[in-house]
Order: sequence, then C-alpha cells, then structure tokens
Amino acid sequence: NGVWMNLSGNDTGDWAGTNTINGVAVNTNNNLVYTGLDAGKFGVYNHSNGVWMNLSGNDTGDWAGTTPTKGVAVHTNDNLIYTGLQSGKFGVYRTDLFSGGGAGTLTSPYEISDCIQLQNMSLNLNVNYELVNNIDCSDTINWNSGAGFVPVGTTDTSFFKGSLQGNGYNITDLYIINNTAGVGYGGLFGYAINATINDVHLKNVYVEGKFPSIGGLVGAFADNGTIANSSVSGNVTSKKGAGGYAGGLAGWIWKNNLVPTVFNSSFTGNISASSNQGIGGLVGWSNGIINYSFANAKINSTNADVGGLVGINDVNSSVVGIIDNSYSVGNVSSTGISALRIGGLVGNNNARVLHSYSTANVSGLSSVGGLVGDSDGTSNNILNSYACGDVVILKNSGQGGGLIGYSTGGGSVNYSYSAGIVSRPTGTGIAGVGGFVGSDKEGTGNYYNFSFWDSEIVGGFYNDTAS
Repeated sequence: NGVWMNLSGNDTGDWAGTNTINGVAVNTNNNLVYTGLDAGKFGVYNHSNGVWMNLSGNDTGDWAGTTPTKGVAVHTNDNLIYTGLQSGKFGVYRTDLFSGGGAGTLTSPYEISDCIQLQNMSLNLNVNYELVNNIDCSDTINWNSGAGFVPVGTTDTSFFKGSLQGNGYNITDLYIINNTAGVGYGGLFGYAINATINDVHLKNVYVEGKFPSIGGLVGAFADNGTIANSSVSGNVTSKKGAGGYAGGLAGWIWKNNLVPTVFNSSFTGNISASSNQGIGGLVGWSNGIINYSFANAKINSTNADVGGLVGINDVNSSVVGIIDNSYSVGNVSSTGISALRIGGLVGNNNARVLHSYSTANVSGLSSVGGLVGDSDGTSNNILNSYACGDVVILKNSGQGGGLIGYSTGGGSVNYSYSAGIVSRPTGTGIAGVGGFVGSDKEGTGNYYNFSFWDSEIVGGFYNDTAS
C-alpha cells in the first residue's frame, strides 16, 4: 500500500518539478529510475546501465528473478519501486509513501481508513496519524504466514515518535504473534519514545510472543510520551521468560530523560505470562505517572512481581513512579516456586500509590497483599488507598496481608484501609499473616498513620515473623 505516480513532469507530490527528457518523466530524487515510453517499451529505465526493462517478472538484467505481485514486477533490490497498471495509472508505485489523505502534520495528520494503512505507519515513524473510521483488522490473522500485524516501531533504534489520534474509533481483531526470542517489542506499537497516543481503542486484540516487553497497545513506552483516553480489550500472552515485562495496555513504561504519562486509560481481558517478572493488568513495569486509569484483568503467572494494575511501580534515579486515582478489579494469581510479591494493585511497590484501590482477589506463594505485595524502600508511599479483595497465601510459611503482604521498610502508609479475607493453609499458624500488613521486616509500625482494617474479618494489624 503506497502512492502511484503518473508520468507528468508537473505532477504533485514527490514527482513535483521532475524534468521531462524525450517525453519521459524523470524523478530527480532517484536518478536511476525513469518511466515513460521508448522504442515501444513502457516500463522502467535503469540509468545506471542504460537498459529499459519491461514488466515481466522473468526479464533479464537487473530485473531478473523479480516476483510479480498482482501483475506488477517488483525489483527486489529496491523495494520502494513498483511498476504496473493500477487504477488506470501506468507508472511508478512508491511503497515508501503513505497512501491515505493528510500531510502527516499535527494540523493535517495522515488519515488511516483501513488496517493496511494502520500497518503502514511503519513507513514513517516520525509523523502524525489519525483514524477516520473504525478499523477492521480481522484479516491480520492471515498476514505474514500467520504472524499477523508487525508492531509499528520495533526496537529502541527504530521507534515510533509521532502521534496517533484515534478520534474515538475502534480497531478490532488485531492479531500479533511472534515466538522468536529477541525480535522487537510487542503491541500495536512495539517501541515508542516521546510519542502521543490519544483516544485509541483496541477491541478483541490478541498479542502473543517472546517479545522482551509486550502490551496490547505498546510494548515499550518512554520519555515525555502520553497515552491518554485509550483502552484495550482482549488477550495478552507473554512467552518471553525471565526479564520480560507484560501488561494489558503497555509492557514497559519508563523514564529516560522525561516522564511518560498514562491518563484515563484501561485494559479489560486476560493476561498470561510464564516466567516473566513484571506483569500488570495495565502496565508491567513503570516509573512513569499513571492517572485515572484501571484494569479489569484475569492474570495468570508463574513468577514474581505481579499486580492487578502494575507489576512493578519503581524508582529510576530521582524519578519516582506514581499511581494516582486508579484501580484494579478481577483476579490476580501466580503459582510456582517464584510466585512472590503479588498484589491486587501493585506486585512490587518502590514508589507512590495515591488515592487508589483494588477489589481484585489475589493469590501467591508469599508477599501477597490486597493492595501491594511487597512495599520496599524509602520512596514508597501509600496514601488514601484501600483494598477489599481476598488474599490467599499458598505457602505454609508465606507472608500476606489485607493491604500489604510484606513491608521491607522505610516508607509510609497514611489514611488507608483493608477489608478482605486473608488466609493461609490450615494449621500453619498466624505468623506472617495480618489484617493490614503480613510482616514488617524493619518493624516500622510508626510509619502507618490514620489507617485501619476490619479486624473481625481479617485479624490483627500484623504478625511479624522478624525475618
């Protein structure tokens, strides 16, 4: 999908201002290619060796071995140039140009009206796009030998840094699968830096693979970018293993020079991850700002740092991750010998949770909390937040609490409460199980202020193991 150019030397677009030699239009930006009529041959003239080529895929010379596509000869050494007859235009087809309307500017974005044009955002990662109608991507399950849609901006060296305005339209049935380890990042956008994604809604998405970071909307999102007023529903399955992040909306949101923001956005659906560390209903790992957002997710994992909203809410240098006015519902479950730091809202919290809550039910081996699995470090702060989901501790000696599973010291909890049922296998005692905090390693009880729990349901404040 791209742009066809006619043979007029006065044509608009990339062919504007071309010269005409012996009745042949010449693209001065590519002096190896001429198009026109000469000695009865209507095709491509290769100026480097002075040979006219016809449209046969079996032609000799530079076009030998080309593969005709819909009757059009394709030069395999220059995938920007096609020749043939298309919609009455016999000339040159530029696959490097976006075929929709608009100019790619902020005031006149390129217009996306179908899934092929959505894929062709990859042609130019530095411009602005918008949806002009609902986009049906159901055919992507048949693309690329079953691999589906190719994420836009695949790596940290080839990343998307433009914008996509969804205008409230839906992208439905997007299919992405790549189980080859180490190949790019997974999502509608693979890797985006300083990008703006607004009012984009993915319905019934399916993303699966061994991507180092995977999400329904974006695999990795960095710097001064913004995801706003956007939603994803469907299924995200990570098969990366150790070191990979997975989230319903985004796998990895991180600060490099500036702080990325997620605002008024959501995920609804299922997340499955085997050996990853950093799995969240909305975001896998974040040290950005998440405001007014939610996840309604069923999460199944076999590893650590799993949260109903964010897997790891972290600190990077002086930048502290913030979750504010956000919530999670659903079910968070992790099994296996590494199922540690499992939380209804955040699995591993080293940063700030403000005015947020979780009603998700949570189960894990140890460090299991209704709101936060593990609360760690002096930067962690929980304010005006609560949890009402049930907490199930699978290990006989595991720690778990109605709000926090395990507090390893230094932070503070203010104006917060818990009201879920906390349980552990019968006959294992109450050490490390608490209605509010399962265990406080540093014994920092003075850091809990103006907070309460339903003692009739969940028991005492905390029962420290002194471990």
